[in-house]
Amino acid sequence: MKQQRWPGMLLALMTLPLWPQQSDSPVGTSVQSTVPPPSGLMRRSAEDRDRASREAHHIILNVVVTDASGNPVSGLQERDFTLLDNQQPQQIVSFHAVEGRTAKPPVHVIFLIDILNNSFQNVAYELRAVEKYLDRNREQLSFPVSIAVLTEAGIGLGQPSRDSNALVGQLKKIRMPIATLGSPEGSNTRQFHLSVQSLTKLVTDQEDVPGRVLLIWMGPGWPPLSDGPYPGTPMDKRNFFAAILNLSAGFREAQMTMDAISSQKLLRENGRPRDDYKHFFKGVQKADQADPGNLALPVLAYQSGGQIFEDDKDLVGDIDRCIADLESYYVLSFDSPHAAQDIEYRALQITVDKPGLSPRTNGSYYAQP
Repeated sequence: MKQQRWPGMLLALMTLPLWPQQSDSPVGTSVQSTVPPPSGLMRRSAEDRDRASREAHHIILNVVVTDASGNPVSGLQERDFTLLDNQQPQQIVSFHAVEGRTAKPPVHVIFLIDILNNSFQNVAYELRAVEKYLDRNREQLSFPVSIAVLTEAGIGLGQPSRDSNALVGQLKKIRMPIATLGSPEGSNTRQFHLSVQSLTKLVTDQEDVPGRVLLIWMGPGWPPLSDGPYPGTPMDKRNFFAAILNLSAGFREAQMTMDAISSQKLLRENGRPRDDYKHFFKGVQKADQADPGNLALPVLAYQSGGQIFEDDKDLVGDIDRCIADLESYYVLSFDSPHAAQDIEYRALQITVDKPGLSPRTNGSYYAQP
């Protein structure tokens, strides 16, 4: 069941066009659809309210455990795991180990080629890396794969396929609109909002698709809005916070993990590399603490339980390491305590009672009353 969405997200993006709808082709055009408003309101029964409350507080986590070499570890049991919510142990309600190749419903992979925030040279390099990965897997792919492209029109998402030849064909048809490559100075605000808006739409759409999703974002991500703390108004902070809330809930409900891969630094300002995004890994507890840095690509990847590869020349090897996460993982669930207020930040931590092993999952969530 979809959890509450925070309407401030619309305010944060009010200067942009309406959501572009996903198309059947990563380079296709799109049309806007509308949903008529409900004709009336129905009073929910006590049973309905109770069921909705239970579902809103039932948290499902996908957990990858790796050894010292970064290889996924299988064969662990529920007793090997401890789940901490704000450093307090929580009872694990359900647990099962998953072999990704045989998962039902199947795991699916989305390669997203970021043209909007990238240079022509880097886009071409990253396209070749995805093509090389697919070329090495000319047999039927282990997981359904979709190709997505981010441009000024938003995200176009192709149909999933296990046929690597068909996917390579899609890559070869990608057109790189020069107008969106190396955008002129002064367009940082538009790129930032359009990128976050498009990612939120993609995540929301995946909530209705059965199975776990691995989103592999190819590119350095959108630019920051300032060199330091953003000099925004209280309304700006509330809008950033609404976007953070919606993406946090969306990643979990879609069972989506996002990995970030780039051949350059993931965060740049006026051409200069920035590496201070790790400051935002801890998360944001209240609206007045929200900053656009909390919505940076590597921060969102970390919060989703994903991996970050930057300034790397072995992009195909990075893709291999991303896909390896799907081979073997664990699905845990717990019932979150009720929040004492409307929105309550909760830090998540998974520990494994075996030396040398490192678990990775969502970094936090926001509890409901």
